[in-house]
Amino acid sequence: MISAFLEPRWWSTRRAGVALLLMSLLLGPVRAMTPEPAATPQKPVAAAETTTQHPAFNPADFDKCVGFFQYADYRFYQFADFPVLARVYQEGSRYFLQDTGQAPTELIPDRSDERAARFTTRINQKHYVFVMGPDGQARELVTDRQGNIVDQAPRASRADWDAAVAKLQQRMASTRPSPGTEAALRGQVEGWVKKRSDYLPVPYVFSGTRMEPEPPEHFRETLDQLGTFNELRFVNVSQTGWDIFEARFSMGTLEITVAPLSPSGRFAGESYRLK
Repeated sequence: MISAFLEPRWWSTRRAGVALLLMSLLLGPVRAMTPEPAATPQKPVAAAETTTQHPAFNPADFDKCVGFFQYADYRFYQFADFPVLARVYQEGSRYFLQDTGQAPTELIPDRSDERAARFTTRINQKHYVFVMGPDGQARELVTDRQGNIVDQAPRASRADWDAAVAKLQQRMASTRPSPGTEAALRGQVEGWVKKRSDYLPVPYVFSGTRMEPEPPEHFRETLDQLGTFNELRFVNVSQTGWDIFEARFSMGTLEITVAPLSPSGRFAGESYRLK
């Protein structure tokens, strides 16, 4: 599921160190910014000789990444009613990452060395970097998008994964929404109908089998065509642990899926589809 509203996060020395590692993997060794003595003019070096060479991925290095990692910090994970972990595993010659309640994502090897192993995917712009510990095993999974760290997940255990799956299944079996989501969503829908500027439109629409960005003006056009708002009804809990509601209007229905509320009372993520 795609996050719609992201809670603020504060930069730390630890994250800065991880970011420096990611930059190093992208650009090669980082040199200290100190003045250098004037050098005697040299013959220009061919471009091929100045290109940074990254180590190729060694398939044996994936064994260091296999296991479980628990998202510990930001995005909507910290507001879920259950822990969210990543399971990293191999099937034949292919590598996969699966978040709690999500379908597996295939990892495409990029490069690796003694510090980290880096992977890409075919379906999004994320890079998954496994940071190695002193024992040579991955101690942390870092997700970055275009150079920005969006997730960090320290290594966890199989028991942690099993406990998270059990809690998710318990949440899915619930017949009640997550605390506060129904009242917050009703207020949001009423704000949309009244065209209040402090109630932002849902930025993602479910199109076929995946989520697509939705321009604000398109969402407002959809609302205008739906007519009068009548009621909001809780449907069930999705396989990701998010609440599914139906907002019923005189001319149609919106199915809205929302994440549990953050401590500030905002949805960490939401999407919709027209029924």
